[in-house]
Amino acid sequence: MKKSLVFISLLILIFTYGCASKFEGLKKEADAGDPVKQFEVAQSYWGGYGVKKDKNIAMKYYKLSSNQGYARAKHQLGKVYILRKENDKALKLIEEAAKQGDDRAQGHFGSLYYKAKIVKKDLKKAKYWLKKSFAQNNMGSGFELSIVHTMEKDFQKSRNCLKTVVYCKPEQLSNRIKIICLMLLADAEFKLKNKVEAFAWYNVATVSDVFVIKPQLAYVIKTFEKLRDELSTEEKNQAASLALKYHQQTMVQHKHYFKNKNFPVYRNTYFLPGSNWVGFFGAFFSLNRETMAAVDHYKKKKDKNSQINYSFYSRKLAVKRLEYGSIRSEYYKALKLLEESYNVIKGFKDKKYQYAQAVTLAQLKTVKSLVDAQEKIWISWNLEKKNK
Repeated sequence: MKKSLVFISLLILIFTYGCASKFEGLKKEADAGDPVKQFEVAQSYWGGYGVKKDKNIAMKYYKLSSNQGYARAKHQLGKVYILRKENDKALKLIEEAAKQGDDRAQGHFGSLYYKAKIVKKDLKKAKYWLKKSFAQNNMGSGFELSIVHTMEKDFQKSRNCLKTVVYCKPEQLSNRIKIICLMLLADAEFKLKNKVEAFAWYNVATVSDVFVIKPQLAYVIKTFEKLRDELSTEEKNQAASLALKYHQQTMVQHKHYFKNKNFPVYRNTYFLPGSNWVGFFGAFFSLNRETMAAVDHYKKKKDKNSQINYSFYSRKLAVKRLEYGSIRSEYYKALKLLEESYNVIKGFKDKKYQYAQAVTLAQLKTVKSLVDAQEKIWISWNLEKKNK
């Protein structure tokens, strides 16, 4: 035990020394006048990365880099000035960085014009700068551009932006924003009277992690659960098949195949592409172990708070399993978890649980339809295989 502690302490010491040594080298280059290194040193001091946080020193290096014309430093310095309410200085620097072609600055500058917080609202200017940023594959700007188009009631253009954004790579956009984009896309299709497409994207949004966006989801559920009742059985089946396809594709990081190359299987996993079993185990071990432990822990207890927590964590685990939904068994496990979650939460009459009840029921209905769609694909594929 003592040997293990000594070894771990030694590793920590080596790592700490390595980080300090690396930062000293970076600072040396910055002090020699390199604007990029000056910006990196400023970022380190501002956030306390590898060095003690010191915003005064950070400002010194931001200004040194900005004065040499480095666009990222100008933009970052502009953001600091906004925090300090020095709006004139901020706008000047952000505009300069945007004109130099920095996609972050362009997106930020465009967003200032449609949000109208420190400048007068100007949707034309907002679109101009957001388009420039989006053209450089800044997906956050694509999301904001879709909002501007929605403000102008141009739902066709809004949909076109969102269609690109929802298929972006995970590192290009936060999961929270991506889920909002799925909802906005469903809404755009609905307003364009494409009801089947709208309902398909609603289903994709519904089976995502929705706890962080309650107001948006509440609106979506109210609109689309009404649509669920209006669509014919055939239309709902079409929507479920599309949702299954869209859900797998928008979660994709790697593309895997069974031995039959005509049947693609999508995985959201960091494992290298390989056999179906590699993808399966990659998915299984990527699940949040703490969430699984919480489900097991609260399931055993019968008091109200424990049951509420059990319902919450069951839903959370179901969403994680749906991220690997191309594996049939994961859909069934998610469905079972949601059924258990809903059976618990529906028993509570308090008004504060109404939102959780509505969300869980919507997710449950959606996953049932996705399971049915998956079964139809499986049956069709097996028949095709048999006939060959």
